[in-house]
Amino acid sequence: MKIQKDYEKRGLQVFTVAKDKPQNAEKAIKDKKINFFVSIAQSAIDEYGINKYPTIFVLSPEGKIAQGPFHSMAMITTALMDAWIKGKDVRPKTITEKLDPALKSAVDAYNKGTYGAAFQEATKAKEAEGATDAVKANADYVLTLVDHWVQKSSNKIKELEESREYVELFEVLKTSQKNFKGHSLANEAAEKEKTLKADQNVKKEVKALEQFDALKAKLKAAKNDAQKKGVKEELDALAEKDDGTRAAEKARELSASVVIDK
Repeated sequence: MKIQKDYEKRGLQVFTVAKDKPQNAEKAIKDKKINFFVSIAQSAIDEYGINKYPTIFVLSPEGKIAQGPFHSMAMITTALMDAWIKGKDVRPKTITEKLDPALKSAVDAYNKGTYGAAFQEATKAKEAEGATDAVKANADYVLTLVDHWVQKSSNKIKELEESREYVELFEVLKTSQKNFKGHSLANEAAEKEKTLKADQNVKKEVKALEQFDALKAKLKAAKNDAQKKGVKEELDALAEKDDGTRAAEKARELSASVVIDK
């Protein structure tokens, strides 16, 4: 691959996973003179959440995913690599390229931020009877962009849940249901929201976080040391009352940062 050859001295490593027998993969590597890393390990398939082929990633020198997933080699461009070298994410929020007219509905949906609809329309165009190679390639481009936002939203949901930031998490779940309607992520977000809202521990966390947010705003509005001291005492009380919650952790941190002149 030309991209691999041109950028390998700058730390680039193209990485792809093939679901095939070892002997078949080895033959393809030799026949096509592949100069990038190919894995057929099931562990790699599981680790990177691969569910379609081909799936291609660009790895950083640390072995982390820098760009991807891509489902077409045509998606890995010089512009993408230059942006990666500079540490930028080049996934556009709007598609300005002129694509085949068959992708108009998909592009319109994508540009409105309704990624679920873009996913459906691009899939429909790709699978339409008589779809040309150009249409399929354009559809893959749109689907790759949608995949990026799906992954980004999924990672955000996971991050917020692990850190127990439930107030923000519920906002992201609602947004995901709206923006990804028509994609499996919307259904997953709805199911997660339903499950979390039924959890008594989560309810306790949310109530405590809302109280913390109110105290944080109150502290910001405090005009003198007496008011600051009063809020600090409320923060300490919240930390004690809801010990073990994320709000208690945040209350202790904020209380410790309050400076009151003696």
